[in-house]
Amino acid sequence: MEESLKTSSTEATTSTQRITSKLPTENASTNTQQNAAGSNGQDATSRTIDSQQFVVIEGFQVGRGVARIDPSDMAQLGCQPGDIIMITGGRTTAAKVVPSAIVERGQQTIQMDSKVR
Repeated sequence: MEESLKTSSTEATTSTQRITSKLPTENASTNTQQNAAGSNGQDATSRTIDSQQFVVIEGFQVGRGVARIDPSDMAQLGCQPGDIIMITGGRTTAAKVVPSAIVERGQQTIQMDSKVR
């Protein structure tokens, strides 16, 4: 869902922003109670959030149904490598989340192939 704009001699690509969230588990009340019990003494920055916005970039693992994001973003979403996440943009899709490459970290990006997008 990337849009390309052509000018007379240059080509610019506009990135698409997506919202990503972890899929709810079947027993969410138990998980909430466990998180509340385990969060005693933790600061506000280590709490999980429901969703985040990322800039979509082309992924490397074509056809595998994976989305690569920064491990710190995974921690904020409350998910671990291998979890299934829901990605909402022009349409909603699901993908297995894996850590991004070191050079891509800290940039609020998500790498997805064309099948996941």
